[in-house]
Amino acid sequence: MLKKILALIIALCLFLMLNTGLISAETMSTNAFNNAIPLKFDSTDELSEAKTIGTLENQDDAKFYEINMEQNGELYFVMQQNLSVEIGVTLYDASGEKFETYYTALGDKEQNLFGQGLVKGTYYIKIFSNKSVGVMIPFQLDVTRFYGDNVESERNNTFETATQMKLGQYYLGYTDQDNTDDIYRFTTSKNGFVNLKGSLSQTSKITYRLFDDKGTILEERFLEPTITNNFSSIFTIHLLPGTYYISVSKDSSDFSNEKYEIQPLFIESNQFEKEANNLIKQANPVSLNTIYYGLINHKTDKDLYKFYVGNTKNVSLNFIRNENTIFNLKVINSKGKIIKTILTKKGDEVFTKLADLRLAKGTYYVDVTLKTGTGNNTLYNFSIK
Repeated sequence: MLKKILALIIALCLFLMLNTGLISAETMSTNAFNNAIPLKFDSTDELSEAKTIGTLENQDDAKFYEINMEQNGELYFVMQQNLSVEIGVTLYDASGEKFETYYTALGDKEQNLFGQGLVKGTYYIKIFSNKSVGVMIPFQLDVTRFYGDNVESERNNTFETATQMKLGQYYLGYTDQDNTDDIYRFTTSKNGFVNLKGSLSQTSKITYRLFDDKGTILEERFLEPTITNNFSSIFTIHLLPGTYYISVSKDSSDFSNEKYEIQPLFIESNQFEKEANNLIKQANPVSLNTIYYGLINHKTDKDLYKFYVGNTKNVSLNFIRNENTIFNLKVINSKGKIIKTILTKKGDEVFTKLADLRLAKGTYYVDVTLKTGTGNNTLYNFSIK
């Protein structure tokens, strides 16, 4: 009973934070921006760059620069390190509210500092030294500006300010320094399944959550760091028509600006397998020249499909599987005889022709099992042509 009460309290606190933005941002007086120098980008195209070279006169000096975002998009900051001092960069909106502050390490290399998805508007950056001694501190800052609607729009850390998503589109984002979540919103008008793909970090635990419009957590995944930084399937869930929210956050103990990508894919119910279909007599009927999706729910799960060939013809079996997954497939005739066994290669997220078959008129079955992979909620899709 106590565990249930604690779980409810945690869920309520999370819901309130996402709805009200409990973490307040630091604000600077906009008077500091009066003498800000406009950064000159090399073009007004979708992708452009600006470079500024300057000097901090002493450890208390700071330089301010103005950046104009004519469309929604992204800014990314790269700073030249200094051998004797850490140099800080802070990003503000036009009202003086801070987004992020990051510092270079000591050294002599260029350092990727941070990225930020932003809406159209005017922004300011502050360059300063951190605990330096001495005078005349040189610096060099490179800024990349990208315009696009497939980038998160800060501040998107509440349900009210969530970045609107289009199902099927990729989105780029950066986790927040203040341990707030990035929130995205999407709407479905049909009954169906949503598969969320997302990237994994090399350095930090990433958490993906799915909420309904009442703030109830429908899915939650905690993904440990991985060397390969994969972009893979996170979860697949059946949803009724409505509005839903996805949150992305990093481990609160990590001080990092994690870049990630996500993609929500909607699959209509008539294209998705129907459990239970583990036996020949339970096989899902499928039509030729149509794409279908299936989900391996656990390591011993198997999915069976039934199709009919009206006359002797050549058919091909085509298949997509996630990265780092290998599947076993069997084609079986109406007498239960296996006429083709296929062991796929590791997935590469593209349709691959697994076999060409010469089939006589009759009913056939495709048996799908997972050979290598996590075994939990592993998505695949296929077609028979």
